[in-house]
Amino acid sequence: MQAAGQQYSTTAARLGGGGDALSLLVRAGVARPRWSVDAFLNRTQQTRTIQPTFGSGLSLPDFDASHRLAYLRAGLGNRAGGAWFQAIASNMRLAETSRRTTIADALSRRVVTDTTDTTTSRSQFLVSGGYSRGALRASAHSRIRSFGGETFHSPGARVELTNALGLAVLSSERDGFRGMNRVDASVRLAPLPSVAVAGAVSRSTDGDAGLEPRRPGVSAVRIEAGVRLLDAWLSAGYFTRDTAFLPSPLVLDTAYIPQASGRRSGAFGAFRGRVYKDIGVEVVATRWDSAAFYQPRYQARSEANLNTRWISRFPSGNFGVKAALIYDYRGQAAFPLRTRVSIAEASGTVSALLEIRILRAVVSYQVRNIAGELYQIVPGFFMPRTINFYGVRWEFWN
Repeated sequence: MQAAGQQYSTTAARLGGGGDALSLLVRAGVARPRWSVDAFLNRTQQTRTIQPTFGSGLSLPDFDASHRLAYLRAGLGNRAGGAWFQAIASNMRLAETSRRTTIADALSRRVVTDTTDTTTSRSQFLVSGGYSRGALRASAHSRIRSFGGETFHSPGARVELTNALGLAVLSSERDGFRGMNRVDASVRLAPLPSVAVAGAVSRSTDGDAGLEPRRPGVSAVRIEAGVRLLDAWLSAGYFTRDTAFLPSPLVLDTAYIPQASGRRSGAFGAFRGRVYKDIGVEVVATRWDSAAFYQPRYQARSEANLNTRWISRFPSGNFGVKAALIYDYRGQAAFPLRTRVSIAEASGTVSALLEIRILRAVVSYQVRNIAGELYQIVPGFFMPRTINFYGVRWEFWN
């Protein structure tokens, strides 16, 4: 038996906007060596005041809605060895109770007029089974989605081989909901304890033979190699993607238009691990070959941290401290409108995190955007200034 609750609220006195969310979660189940069954329910009541825009677009209107996710699951066998079977029935429902926005109200507040019913429900049924023995893991599934008076069927399969040297995975799915077929293959090899290489290939094709014009297939490739330096890993990689269709973020502004994007390629580098005793760093940087709509060309995240269990003072390992200083950088991004292009300028924010663990409980406190940087990820909408998060999380069982 598990129960949880969370209350979240935020206000922005300078820029307007804010809201709150109360979430309740309940889970109950029974587990035996060869079978298990459990039920889950998560319900959230969310509100948001109007978020004004500082550009020429529309504001985000106020919002009041409840979201519910529930499922019932039953399983037989053990996925770690031998044959196994699992079935899940789930339902997701969103019911909005926001005030209705008339045409006159929409014009005065610069928001979109209500045009559709905002209560919706979706059901999903998933049946899967497989077999595991030694280095082999194989599985197959059948997923059925039902909503809006329509039903979509998505079958798929996955095969995995693993040993001391690496891992190879091949998976395939026919996505009846999106009308696409997808095949993914990935390999990771570690021939030496200090050397590792990995690669992945993905291919999506149009699965609806009656759709005209047919959508072009999309392929993506990613390769990465890394070497271990003492207790840290230094890695670099390359990725590329075929021509793709980029839908526009209409929820933020209906003036944004979709775009067809040509082949994109990029490179990334990372350094992760401990550099001196319990002091570590994590740096990840990405660079695309050129600028593109809805995406910054440069992105980076850097973190310096202290992560210690202070074994000399607490040999039981029941105490721990993590402190981190984090810097996030995001280059400028272009958002195309029908008559011009709007730019979200480059930005960088500094954040900090402190967590103290005692037994299975962790007290957490973090400050995001310490300097109160005024920046935008989407043109016209300023991100919050300094935000404080604090709370406690813990694990327990009988």
